[in-house]
Amino acid sequence: MNSRKYILFREDDISPFTRRDMVEKLYEDLFNAGHPVNFSVIPKMSTSITYDSNSPYSPYRHHMKMKFSPMIPPEYRGKNVESSFESNRDLLRLIRSLEAHIEIAQHGYDHNHVGKRNEFAIYDETRIRMKLEKGFRIIAQLFNGKPKFFVPPSDSASFVTIKALKENFEGISLWRFNLLKSVLGEIRRRFTLNVLRHNLNGLFKMRKIAKNVSRWDDFLILEHPGYIFSRFYTPEAMAHKFFDAFENNDIIIIVNHHWEYFFDWNGLDERFFEAWKKMIRYVLEREECRIVTFSKLHKDLCGPSPKGRL
Repeated sequence: MNSRKYILFREDDISPFTRRDMVEKLYEDLFNAGHPVNFSVIPKMSTSITYDSNSPYSPYRHHMKMKFSPMIPPEYRGKNVESSFESNRDLLRLIRSLEAHIEIAQHGYDHNHVGKRNEFAIYDETRIRMKLEKGFRIIAQLFNGKPKFFVPPSDSASFVTIKALKENFEGISLWRFNLLKSVLGEIRRRFTLNVLRHNLNGLFKMRKIAKNVSRWDDFLILEHPGYIFSRFYTPEAMAHKFFDAFENNDIIIIVNHHWEYFFDWNGLDERFFEAWKKMIRYVLEREECRIVTFSKLHKDLCGPSPKGRL
């Protein structure tokens, strides 16, 4: 890599409940400057995502003792409401008006966990493919274009999921992916010669092409530097995490959650918001920063891709 830095903004948990004013407020500087944002869209939002003894780890469960996911508006939690993007005309109008500056990534299916595992950290291939296809078709119909990148809920994916994604997507964005551990986990659960051969083939063909970026044929695995902007950190800690990531990476994915800034779906947290705005201003002022979409990064690293067959 040269001195150029690729910056990718990944806005997670875009759902039928997302308020237009929240995302407009967070990204107004980028949109006004003509820069893109990657919207990570949940195709079919579950309103009954609970934090219980059978849930994977969540800081909201462990530190704030919340029963339901805070990305669900309080008035809908636990009510099993059937959500639909068609009912959120405001949000759809925003996304369509900014079509040239927004790339839609598929963020799981309903974002619910399966037992003690996150939605796409499971090893059930049939279930994985069913959810992938259903979510893929919902997004393709809503936004008149097939999603090219996948964002697994809670940044957690099994190697079974990676293999299924590779057939139809250009890549995946997640936090950390331990390839060897995931491959061994699948082999241990379903040991046959075919499983062994197929998994080892993937293991040996995947290669690191940049820090936190791996490539398997024309499929990219993009790891981000962790959750930099979170209400569990002070503004000083967020600034430290951002500059550490900026100095040590040429490809930097900044993950954000709009609802955190308006916690608990109330007024804007001005102190938190200002820390975010400072980072945006810094990136916009740096000549070496190139703000891109996932598919643009894929094109620069891998060339044109025929993916999108679901």
